[in-house]
Amino acid sequence: MATTQVTRKELYDQVWSEPMLHVAKRYGISDVGLAKICRKQKIPCPPRGHWAKKAAGQSPIQIPLPKSDKESKIIIRESPESTTRSSLSPDLQQQVAEEIGRPFLIELRDHLRGAHSLISAANQQSQAIR
Repeated sequence: MATTQVTRKELYDQVWSEPMLHVAKRYGISDVGLAKICRKQKIPCPPRGHWAKKAAGQSPIQIPLPKSDKESKIIIRESPESTTRSSLSPDLQQQVAEEIGRPFLIELRDHLRGAHSLISAANQQSQAIR
């Protein structure tokens, strides 16, 4: 499990320069985990819609980093799930990729008892097409 050390200022700059999901991926943790670290360290994060506003050409307000009594390093530990996923053998990775790529088959019955009237009508129409 990899660990990384950053300062509050470095982490603040990172979460305000790109979406949390991208920053979290770099550290091998989830965006929720990164948000928890930021909350604990009193690092403000961009609110919902921040990146959409930036993409639309607006200039959303950036919340300034509040002063802190301690400026120690923040230790971020990679989550065990991310190491497990990356440790799959190439053969197993290929097998998983093939499984995911297969289409899902949905079997329709001739009748649906107790279904909503729109569902029953759609089912009857699909039966007529077959």
